[in-house]
Amino acid sequence: MTNKKTIETRLCGSCACGVANDDWTHLDSMGQEDSDDAMARIAGTMELMGWLSYSRSKDFGGYWNCELCDQVEIGRGEIFTREVSE
Repeated sequence: MTNKKTIETRLCGSCACGVANDDWTHLDSMGQEDSDDAMARIAGTMELMGWLSYSRSKDFGGYWNCELCDQVEIGRGEIFTREVSE
């Protein structure tokens, strides 16, 4: 029997929308090359993370980095969870 552990992942609003709705149009404003690079990094990170499920919004009370795009944010973010085997 394998024990499962729930991991919380902090995401910015843009990445939360991308994960929940498969809508990455916020990257379009970067220019084609930068947008392609960002999407490649995000896709690679998502592949490593696996399936993410929305949990809740949370105020982190200061500066923090989105765990998907590494954008520095302040205050509120979105919590997604994933299960991993221990």
